[in-house]
Formats: sequence, C-alpha cells, structure tokens
Amino acid sequence: MRQWNKVKASLDAHPDDRLVIDGYPTQQENQLILMATNCVSVAMQRAQKEQQRMGAGTSRMQRTKRRGMHDEPESNTIHAAIYARVSTDDQVQGTSLESQVEACHAYARSHGLVVWQSHVFVDGGVSGTLLERPALDAMREVVRTRAVQAIIVYALDRLSRVLWHQSMLIDEWKKLGCTFIPCARRLRRPQKVSSCVRSWGRLRSGSVRRSATA
Repeated sequence: MRQWNKVKASLDAHPDDRLVIDGYPTQQENQLILMATNCVSVAMQRAQKEQQRMGAGTSRMQRTKRRGMHDEPESNTIHAAIYARVSTDDQVQGTSLESQVEACHAYARSHGLVVWQSHVFVDGGVSGTLLERPALDAMREVVRTRAVQAIIVYALDRLSRVLWHQSMLIDEWKKLGCTFIPCARRLRRPQKVSSCVRSWGRLRSGSVRRSATA
C-alpha cells in the first residue's frame, strides 16, 4: 500500500509523464505502470491468503461447534460419570457417600477413565426404591447427550434396590453406548488359590474323620 501511494503521488506530481507520445507510453510511465501492477498483484495475493486463513478459521469454528452440540469426546479419551446414593439406614450402617465416591474415583484412575467434577452425581438420604431422584435424573440427561461413555457406581444396590429399575436403567444406557460399572466387586481382590486349597483340605479331612468315626 505504501508503494502504491508513492506511485500515485508521483503521477499527481508529474501529470505530463502520463502523456502518450506517438501512441506509445513514455519510459517513465512504463516503469510506473509496472510498479502499480506489482502493487496490485501483491495486494491481491495478500487478500487471497487472508480469505483462505479466515475460511480455515471458520471451518475450525464450525467443527468445534458441531462437536460441542453433540458433545463428542476427544479421541482416545473415555469420560465417565460417578453416581453415589445413601439413605438414612445406609448412613447408620456405615455406607457413606465419601467412601463410595472415593472408590469410584480409584477405579476410574486405575483404568484411565476421565471423571469431571460436574459428572459426579450424589443423592443423599434418598431411598433406593424410588426411580425419580434429583441426581439420578440429572445423570440420565447427561448420558442422553453422550457426554460420558461409562457410569461407575460402588455397588448395584446404590443404583437402585428394585430389580426392574436396575434392568431398565442399564438397558437405557447400553442403547446410548454407555457402560455400567459396579466397581466394588471389581476392586476386591480374589481369594488366593492357596487359601482355597487349604480350606478344601480342611473340609475334606473333616469329612473323612466324620465318616471314620461313623
């Protein structure tokens, strides 16, 4: 743009140089025309690059918007939600919300699952026989948006104490591509084989002694 301003100022300062002698431009006018052409070419190239850059930015924004609308997770990342529940009786028996949530977090960490704080749902003092619960309803809405691909609970009865409620919820989430994980059973260590063999040996020896005395 500065070069074009110089060309324009030169033409305005020397109007006679723009005269055509015998039908041909003067040498100085040829130089000015060449400079002006170069300026226009450079300006067009810059405008084209700027348009391409803006178009690429718009495409990225559109892809980001579509990803946000459908809540598509990042590749190679599995997002999970945690659900915990206690009733008054459960609290008396020592099943606390904190222990449930911590166990679920431990399972998620050990299996590489990502749990956002906004995806931790807790129903405190709510009976497990009820299907409509504030935190459970909120988690079902999150699953419908496909923002999570797994639901972690401490035990199956934390989800519900009604069998057909459990079956309905698990089937609903399965259709949405969401896996249900009761982590308490998976966190427990299996009994060692040696202890099983010893137990079986004691039982067998006892049965042999009983048969001998009989």
